Amino acid sequence: MRTVKIKFVGFWGHLQPEEMHIYNILKKHYNVEICDDPDYIICSMFGDLYDYCFYDGIRIFYSGENYTPDFSLVDYAIGFDNLKYHDRFLQFPEALKYRHYLKQAEDKHKDIEDDFLKNKTKFANFIFSHESEKGEREKIFELLSKYKKVDSVGTFLNNSETGYVADDYDKKLDFLAECKFTIAFESTELEDFYTEKIIHAFGAKTVPIYFGNKNINDIFNPKAFINCMDFPSLEAAAEYVAKVDQDDELYMEMLRTPAFKDPDYVDKKYKELEDFILNIFEQDYEKAFRRPRHSAPMWCNDAIKGWIERSRYEQRNSSKFLFRILRKIESIFYK
Repeated sequence: MRTVKIKFVGFWGHLQPEEMHIYNILKKHYNVEICDDPDYIICSMFGDLYDYCFYDGIRIFYSGENYTPDFSLVDYAIGFDNLKYHDRFLQFPEALKYRHYLKQAEDKHKDIEDDFLKNKTKFANFIFSHESEKGEREKIFELLSKYKKVDSVGTFLNNSETGYVADDYDKKLDFLAECKFTIAFESTELEDFYTEKIIHAFGAKTVPIYFGNKNINDIFNPKAFINCMDFPSLEAAAEYVAKVDQDDELYMEMLRTPAFKDPDYVDKKYKELEDFILNIFEQDYEKAFRRPRHSAPMWCNDAIKGWIERSRYEQRNSSKFLFRILRKIESIFYK
């Protein structure tokens, strides 16, 4: 098999290549060498911003957040936007990154026995680390809390008597499974942007209470969850949640409804992703470049490199200056 040289740039510090679908696709078709002189840069915005500007190879941007890439700086991109740009962009939301989560969501309607409700000892959960852009998370929490207790076990608005925090996926899924409903509000209201929150809710066999992507009904079956975007207000949505909670037949019908409108949706998206990646790597290397490498885009690229270098220089000097001050204080007080 052909060897391809890649590097992950701008990702979280604990990145394991095997957790990236792009890497696993490449491993199926090539010998993959991760190195510091790559031909292909798989880049993002979770780590050091714009570090990919220091690499001359083919740049493939992966946007796991509500961030649209700059195609003057990268050759290809994968993200949430519903845009068409020749062969340079693929719509593939971050929520689809982990296949095992998706499998749980795909199977969520199976094995729902008539006595399933006995497993649901809590009304609803609320697990977040921060508020949403316009305060929708706290508002729905307050509205539903007037009806019944909403168990908040994230770091935001935590109301656990013991201070318990569901701070990893297994803890979160176990807690979700005890609840009838899961509040799955995105951090922002943005067309076509959705994350793992609704996937986790389905996977735990709960009914998601969703807010964020106005096109979410194009992907998920609207009879399987409560989409607050379909109501004139959050107050109206909260009233409907109470109605479903009081109607066991309606609630069980929602649980027994498949999550995805198209049962083959996940497989189709992964096929699109593999085709997208192979199109890049199967081209003649020089012909696979797409970003302009001259004039204004190159000036911008070089300007960004300059800003980063100056910032790092200033940080290093500030650290040295602070160290000298601390040593001076130490010499005065600890003679």
